[in-house]
Amino acid sequence: MGSKRKIIAAFLVIFLLAGNLLMTKPVSAYGETATQISLNKEYEGTLVNGDRYYTFNLPSDGEITYSVQRNVSSSWYVYLTDANGNTIDYFSTPYGTTVTGKEQREVGLPKGTYYLHFSSYTNGSASPFKFQVDFSAGNTFENEFNNTFEQANPININTVYNGALQTSSDEDYFVFTTPEDGNVTLSMNRNTTASWYVYLYSEAGQTYKYFNTGYGTTATGLEEKQVGLPKGTYIVRVDNYTDTADINYQLQVKFSASSQHERENNDTLETANLIDVNKSYKGVLQETSDDDYFAFTLPNDGNVTLSVNRDKKASWYVYIYSADGSISKYFHTEYGTLATGTDEKQIGLPKGTYYVKIENYNESKDIPYEFQVKFNAGNYYEKESNDSLETANPINLNAVYKGTLQNSSDDDNYAFTVSTIQQVRFSMPRVPGVSRYIYLYDENGGYVDYFHTEYGATTTGNEEKVYSLDPGTYYITVANYSNAADTPYEFALWTASPMLSQEQVTVTNNTGKADSVNVEGLGSGDIVKIYNAASGGTHLATATASSTGTIVANINQIGQKAGKLYITVTKAGWTESNRLAVDFTGEQSTPLVASQVVTENNTGKPDLMTIKNLGANDVVKVYDGTGKLIGVSMPATNGQAAIAFVQLGAAAGKVYATVTRDGMTESTKTTISFVAEALPTVKIQLNGKTFTDGYLKDDAVYVHWQALSTFKIPHTYKGNGVFVIEGRTVNAEIINGGIYIRWSLLSPGNVTYKAIAGGYNFIYAIPTPIKVQLNGQNFTGGFTKNGSAYVHWKALDTFKIPYTFKGNGYFTIEGRTVKAVSINGGLYIHWNQLSPGNVTYKAITGGYNFIYSK
Repeated sequence: MGSKRKIIAAFLVIFLLAGNLLMTKPVSAYGETATQISLNKEYEGTLVNGDRYYTFNLPSDGEITYSVQRNVSSSWYVYLTDANGNTIDYFSTPYGTTVTGKEQREVGLPKGTYYLHFSSYTNGSASPFKFQVDFSAGNTFENEFNNTFEQANPININTVYNGALQTSSDEDYFVFTTPEDGNVTLSMNRNTTASWYVYLYSEAGQTYKYFNTGYGTTATGLEEKQVGLPKGTYIVRVDNYTDTADINYQLQVKFSASSQHERENNDTLETANLIDVNKSYKGVLQETSDDDYFAFTLPNDGNVTLSVNRDKKASWYVYIYSADGSISKYFHTEYGTLATGTDEKQIGLPKGTYYVKIENYNESKDIPYEFQVKFNAGNYYEKESNDSLETANPINLNAVYKGTLQNSSDDDNYAFTVSTIQQVRFSMPRVPGVSRYIYLYDENGGYVDYFHTEYGATTTGNEEKVYSLDPGTYYITVANYSNAADTPYEFALWTASPMLSQEQVTVTNNTGKADSVNVEGLGSGDIVKIYNAASGGTHLATATASSTGTIVANINQIGQKAGKLYITVTKAGWTESNRLAVDFTGEQSTPLVASQVVTENNTGKPDLMTIKNLGANDVVKVYDGTGKLIGVSMPATNGQAAIAFVQLGAAAGKVYATVTRDGMTESTKTTISFVAEALPTVKIQLNGKTFTDGYLKDDAVYVHWQALSTFKIPHTYKGNGVFVIEGRTVNAEIINGGIYIRWSLLSPGNVTYKAIAGGYNFIYAIPTPIKVQLNGQNFTGGFTKNGSAYVHWKALDTFKIPYTFKGNGYFTIEGRTVKAVSINGGLYIHWNQLSPGNVTYKAITGGYNFIYSK
């Protein structure tokens, strides 16, 4: 009995200790004694009777970081509680000779009042403790308590939230709403030492998805899993997988609205997502055992191509079911290092409702897939199931049908009828590497013939067989011979003569005489007919091929403008072929008349050509003298077209224009002459007196040659616009019948200008003659110009100053380049440039004595 009491007593001690760890005193027990503290500020405290309480207020939702300084000899329990005394988090601080720094925890909390309770863990009363509560306001932090569905924190999609599990048994719940159907990506950070479970639930608690985040030494980035969901409200749960207590996590619910994404749950035919044909849809298998179903409806008979993306690592099984649940088609997608693009399989189906099922074949869990049900409506596709003579598809003669063998044991059967004794030609295009058996049966199922198509690497053309059939019903069976599964085929049964080809026909549309149609490659006796319409219309001509296999049919007028002819051939024993549409060009357009064209050769803006008296949509082209196309008009409207040119030519010249009238070919060229550009005039004054107007050309002013006489500048006219001016040869310009000289060539260096209204005043400063002596000896007279004296260049010889004449008035004197000026036909040098520093001067009567000493 005593031992039982000891056991009970020990149990009570353990129970009380555990209760002390998990529950602090009720708020009413210490609310009045708790010390109010501020956020983001360090405090120091001591235990009083083994405990100490503090309280703080959060002004808004956010996250706190509460920290306690570690101590080598003391340790404390620290409890975080709400205003009702519920423990939110707790820890004990480490101690020992090697401890440093702070022990801290991060907790997301809603706005409100909270408490910190300190008590001794080891020797806690012996030392003061330092602590601090830091706060970051925000609405993207987890808010405790959120440990149940009912307490789930509301969160927004496409927003990152921060949180932490307070203990290994803590669970955090979040609730979000998708405003539309679409794709959800659960995104969670990875950690090298911690891993979290993440669950996605419906509002009713049904599990849509769960996973744990990657961890380990190489764990980086984000763990992301996708789920297609309908519009609605959902719950995310985060709990511990390994070592996550007090480790921060970042959670985001990414959402992309889309009506073309799988929506869970769609794991059965009954819950299949409705999809449209010819639209791309995306989805993800949540588990290797997950199945995704989709339903679509074909409004007409036609051909379905099921297209699914390939992946290098993953592969999916893909099925098509009919409405009764029978499998019409299945395959798995290719995978491996070379897998790219899409896997596509075709099947002909009658109108109705069908289902697509996608399931795992290899490693496809959590790998997004994309697929499309492509559909081409038509009555000329095989319609499964047509695997027996009894289920054969009815077909018409003289029409092309398409189909696909679904596997190597599939048979496609077709039924047709001939009403009279008839030649019938079976035709199927050959495919390199692929061959099919073709069987022909009579209405009793008896063999008429069978063969297989050629399939060598170089095979081309069509496999054809001709039969003469009695009236009745017949069957064609297409079966695999080699590699024919999933390779589309087409075939036809022809009673009509084979159509002509474009290469056989030549149409010549003449001007002023009968047009002609030439057909080659015919059989002797083949009958060719020519029409003006694809069906019905006028029968224009008939011709029978000679032994050479050609016909030539002459037709008075097939049409002045471009158009089409429709041509058939009828071979012996066959009906008339389908009509071949052959294009013909229009007759050559009548050329332009020069009087239709007005040309503006503008100065300083684009030149313009206007063409009048055109027909609607006529197009004009302009060529230069080398035949280069330099301009094309827009189609004419209101009888007129225009072409702008950057530059036809400053001088007068010619271009060559054609017209292509609507529906006809280009005309011959018409010569179009244009005048030279008009140069702008400029007002001219000479030494302030009004003179004949000049012209502006190439940004330079030209003045009438008579300015030489007005300025008394020595000159001689040599003819053909050439002058010798002051010993210089100058080429003048002929402008509007007059001779004009560029102003700067009148007397270089002696003529200057000032701008006046509408032009320029050119000023000629006439040099003043002066008497010159060299070392006291009389010398050739010089001139003064702009206050400076100029001496004849021969002074260099008299002074024996070294020089070289370079031409164009330039000298090299004592190694210096000197420019002489031209005065009255002679070259004169500024006296100070003869030998600077060595030549001085003295005034004499009427001039200067220049003295050279060196």
